[in-house]
Amino acid sequence: MMLRKINTFIHVFLNSLLPLDTYYKKLKTAPFKFSFKYFLALMFMIATFSGLAISHKLLITKDSLHIYKEINSVLENYPENLVIRIKNGQLMTSFDRPYIVFMTIDSVPRPILVIDEFATPGKRDLYRTPILLTGSSVVINIDDTTQVMRYEPGLDVKVTKSNIDLVKNRLKIVSIIFPAILLSLLLFFITIYFVFMTIMAMLILALLSIVYFLIVRRMVPTLTFSKTWQISLHSATLPIILGTVTSLTRLTPPSPLMIPFIYVLFLGAALYEVYYAGPKR
Repeated sequence: MMLRKINTFIHVFLNSLLPLDTYYKKLKTAPFKFSFKYFLALMFMIATFSGLAISHKLLITKDSLHIYKEINSVLENYPENLVIRIKNGQLMTSFDRPYIVFMTIDSVPRPILVIDEFATPGKRDLYRTPILLTGSSVVINIDDTTQVMRYEPGLDVKVTKSNIDLVKNRLKIVSIIFPAILLSLLLFFITIYFVFMTIMAMLILALLSIVYFLIVRRMVPTLTFSKTWQISLHSATLPIILGTVTSLTRLTPPSPLMIPFIYVLFLGAALYEVYYAGPKR
């Protein structure tokens, strides 16, 4: 049963792409419910495709997986005997040497954090790190701008291997449930996108159908508004796809009126095909 519905949708979809097709003549006798179901299926397909494309761009990337592995590696390699303590505005460590955290960026290990309680803020340039923790302050470099922030006098923080292991274990839990969270967000986005875009598209096509109906009914007395609207649900197939693709790929049409013009052109061509065009040879 489901396979039959899918085959029917594919058949209708392919024949609805271009309005100059003999298939459009069949819409003259087809019930509105048939076209409405097709349009809902079309919008759901577009919403699903858009959701997958956006989630792939934002979350499921090679870079995000690489960052997770690097963070996990940093936590895994935290020294057993390293204790970092910030108290009364001063940082102290159990090491008598700087502790440097490296991460692989562009296939090259780079220092991203240096803890040196005996360093001065100016030593950040020597370490070539974006973050330097000295005995009295945090030195951060963002976009070639260096900021020095002293520790709050009331701050009391102690970092040990056991603390790091706790963070690592929680990160593992997050990595396990993250796919479920991502799936939930994806389904939520698809649902909201589907409902919102379907309502908006139906309203826009209804307004366009009113204009065409008022113009064409003088030439075609049998034409009704509901039939005009029904035909527009099919003629909008390709314009909706083009609008979605240009939006997702950030392509700029030659004119901002190009997509709306295609909606108007395709509905006009579809009405011509249904009520005026002769049989194709």
